Amino acid sequence: MKKAGKVSAYLLGFLVLAVVLAAFQPLSDPAGLTNPPDEYFRYQVPQYICAHGAIPTGLEPELRIPSYGFSYALYNAFPYIVMGLAMQVTSLFTSDPAALLFTARMVNVLSGLLMAYVVWLTALRLFSRERNRWVFCLAVTYQPMNIFVHSYVNTDSFCMLSVALIIYGMAVLMQDGPGLRSSLVLAAGVSLCALSYYSAYGAILAAAVFYLACLFRPDSSQPGRVRFDWAGFRKYGLLTVLLVLLGTAWWFIRSAIVLDGDFLGLRTRGELTVAYGIPEVQAANTYAGRGISFGGMLGEMLRSRLPAKLAGTLIAAYGSLVIRPPVWFYAVSMLILLTGIAGCLIGFFRRDRCEISASSPFHARMFRICMAVCILMPLVLYLLYCYRTDYQEQGRYLLPALIPAMIWISRGICRFPRIVPAACMVLLVFLAAWQVFAVALPFWL
Repeated sequence: MKKAGKVSAYLLGFLVLAVVLAAFQPLSDPAGLTNPPDEYFRYQVPQYICAHGAIPTGLEPELRIPSYGFSYALYNAFPYIVMGLAMQVTSLFTSDPAALLFTARMVNVLSGLLMAYVVWLTALRLFSRERNRWVFCLAVTYQPMNIFVHSYVNTDSFCMLSVALIIYGMAVLMQDGPGLRSSLVLAAGVSLCALSYYSAYGAILAAAVFYLACLFRPDSSQPGRVRFDWAGFRKYGLLTVLLVLLGTAWWFIRSAIVLDGDFLGLRTRGELTVAYGIPEVQAANTYAGRGISFGGMLGEMLRSRLPAKLAGTLIAAYGSLVIRPPVWFYAVSMLILLTGIAGCLIGFFRRDRCEISASSPFHARMFRICMAVCILMPLVLYLLYCYRTDYQEQGRYLLPALIPAMIWISRGICRFPRIVPAACMVLLVFLAAWQVFAVALPFWL
């Protein structure tokens, strides 16, 4: 099969699986165990935008989550705005509630499709061997929970697309140096990330650090030394910053105006929770509010087997994370992961580092460091959220680490003889299709 045919099959496979999930998942009223996590309350935001032609402030009583007392409209609502506009277009032809819901979900399906394509572009940049590219693409795009988050109403889908754009932009920057393409891609990724999900903000930090690192270039006049590329910074660095400000400032300025200076919405969330939330979700009942140390929380998490629970809900869990595949599914998924980790360890002890195509060893080293930041930050932010705000046993909070983690995992898999990467690719596709058609779909039907 020619390269174009392989890429088309890869994208079409993802599209089919995501559309099937988007079409058949229920939306319970009130929210039940079989509909996606929090979709019932998230969907109220694009419904409001569709019905009123305006962005909610987050203070509307009808949008509050009864137990928590706040609204999802407080948070970065750009994905909901896109959904609301798409629903308005659909409403010109039909007012059927199912059609409007499917329209909102399809926005995320198309976001996932675009992410899959950006992941392929990233693979072309990072890996010289075709099998390494395909292992990476399949390990990211066909990861079951990645498909799931692109099939219902949430902001996670745009978040994953933003991380893909940021990493692709960093790859372009690493190889080509500061330029118009890297500026446009990074600005798009950072803006979308800032307007979608706080859990991925570590990618913004990594992008900023890496951009500055890439402005240090070899000095042609003094061999062996580097210089800061001021011309590139003035021409492209400032352009990137300007584009990010144009893309994001409107939302945070608006939030500061309507929420009395609370441009992130976090203070208002706390106030609404105190005013309208049930006792169990009040700040006094968090680990921080009860005076438990951060280390004490980690100890409780380990005793309650939280790592295993996070791994399970990160690999595959549907509905409100209660629809699970059998144990063998998780075992095979973990086997693929452990194969990649073993390959990485082999490379480490052989001093054969992750194969990354870069313009210089320094930039390749900085790229690896920034990918480590992108992996660790979602975990750090998740733990802080559990400590100070709300304890959640949901592995999807760690999904922003998927792409950078699979850069290493895919490379580790490809250190083994050809049959191992080939088997992993077959298993990745099989698991993705099986969990949709044999686990999720029969349950809803």
